[in-house]
Amino acid sequence: MIAVDVESSGTEAHKHSILSVGAVDLSNLEHAFFYEECRVWDGAKIEDEALAVNGYTREQCNDSTKQSEGDLVNNFILWTDDMSDTT
Repeated sequence: MIAVDVESSGTEAHKHSILSVGAVDLSNLEHAFFYEECRVWDGAKIEDEALAVNGYTREQCNDSTKQSEGDLVNNFILWTDDMSDTT
């Protein structure tokens, strides 16, 4: 079982971008943690209310040295590939 926390630039997936994904694999402590950040995708809206909750700055959201949202999501999927289905 995994617990996932996603921080984003707002609450609407079609307008806002993921900023980070953190996860804990509660069933495998050797493989326990995932945490990565990304930049917002071009044209994504950044809500001040979201920044007040997640603690990111606009500069951090637009940091071109960070990976893309697509790369972050792909890395998360790769991290989950070794997990066994327990449902």
